[in-house]
Amino acid sequence: MLYLVIVVPGDIPVFETQLASNDGKMKEDLNQFVVHAALDIVDRKLWTTPSLYLKQVDRFNDLQISVYVTASHVKFMLLHDPRCDEASIGVFFNDLYDLYLKIALNPFHQRTSPITSPAFADNVRALADRTLPKL
Repeated sequence: MLYLVIVVPGDIPVFETQLASNDGKMKEDLNQFVVHAALDIVDRKLWTTPSLYLKQVDRFNDLQISVYVTASHVKFMLLHDPRCDEASIGVFFNDLYDLYLKIALNPFHQRTSPITSPAFADNVRALADRTLPKL
């Protein structure tokens, strides 16, 4: 189970996608709720570490939430199975940051507007297939 959300300052989700099937375990609205509930923990943990990759910040049942925060406080939040190792998640987040920068530096993109580019979504899925384990 892999569920990704990109959240900009003001706790506005601008991109979300299911990267791997959840086999009927959880509904999409529950995924959103779990990730949103972890935002307060992320805000607290953000100021206690100099690292951009906060690793696991929260758990829900048998799932974990790992977070990467950019210098501009954009949060990449991944709800995932505990079998995903931290090293591969870190590589995924670093490469995702490169993809996100291409969108963010576009002069026609508003920071708080949803990312609706099919090319971006396809690139994120391809990145997940390449870097994250198949569960």
